[in-house]
Amino acid sequence: MNNLDRNCSLDIFRYFCALLVVAIHIHPFMDVNYSMGYLATQIIPRIAVPFFFVLSGYYFIQNLYNNSSVFKTVRKIFIVYILWSVIYLSIYIFNSISNSVPLIVIIKECMLKFFILGSYYHLWFFPALFFAMGTVFIAHKLKFLKLLFIISLIFYIIGCIGCSWYEIGNKITFLSTIINLHEFNIIRRILFMGLPFFMVGYLLNIFKTKYGSFINKKLMLILIITSICFLIEIFFVIKLGLQKNIILTFFLYPLLTILTIILLKNPLQKLQNIAYKARITSNFIYYSHPLIIIFISIIFQKIGITVKETLMYIVVCFITSMIGYIIAKIDKFHINNVGV
Repeated sequence: MNNLDRNCSLDIFRYFCALLVVAIHIHPFMDVNYSMGYLATQIIPRIAVPFFFVLSGYYFIQNLYNNSSVFKTVRKIFIVYILWSVIYLSIYIFNSISNSVPLIVIIKECMLKFFILGSYYHLWFFPALFFAMGTVFIAHKLKFLKLLFIISLIFYIIGCIGCSWYEIGNKITFLSTIINLHEFNIIRRILFMGLPFFMVGYLLNIFKTKYGSFINKKLMLILIITSICFLIEIFFVIKLGLQKNIILTFFLYPLLTILTIILLKNPLQKLQNIAYKARITSNFIYYSHPLIIIFISIIFQKIGITVKETLMYIVVCFITSMIGYIIAKIDKFHINNVGV
């Protein structure tokens, strides 16, 4: 897709979502105030990865409707996944060999990570994304996209019950069987999270002409209401002890949908240069931040300094943002020119 065809608001917002992903993994502000830290690392960042799925789904399904080839995009993303997998799986292999793990076990684990779990803890996004792309492509060819969208909503409901409303789902026999599976987290990432949010892209594409006439003030009001409901839902399930976690909540879905509509309606096309750099930088932040965390931890450990979470977060975000910006400025690393 040509840069001029891209929505600048989506790419700029993606940068902030990348920073939120880093927050999930470092837990900033927990060392300052628990409540502030919980809000900054467990609540607000829950919009980040789902937004990546929505964004990917929107562009992917748009290309399907425009009869554009999606294989070029899939190939680019796959190449990026392979390159970063080589880096992170090398770390795993080195640590495993150091701990005398049998070679057959290492090979099996690498295969499992690459194709299902993700080559590192943050790269689970890619297997889930490839599954969503493949499923949507087949459904489009068979003209079953509407049915797939309905199925994805059902999956999302099950995901919410297995996460934030766990104690209720645990009392329902057939749901209890699903949400207590040992593999539930894997299933949740692929079926109950990745596919449903990817299918929001279908919703956004088929109603493109309708939401284009919506008034921004009304959309903002709806966004505020859904955001409040999102926070109330989280407070409610935590207060009553219903949650297993708060990764998926019912109001997260409409919140992300309305937020994306607002961004689509306000593309900020004059900010093409900033948006391009934001896109490249957000990609690099997402891919590289665990690697930077490892390096920083090793360096500070060598010099005998204990780094608290908030400082670590600031340092990691600064370093990854600067490197990502330099890559975008040099404009020679086109392989990063794909969506997360």
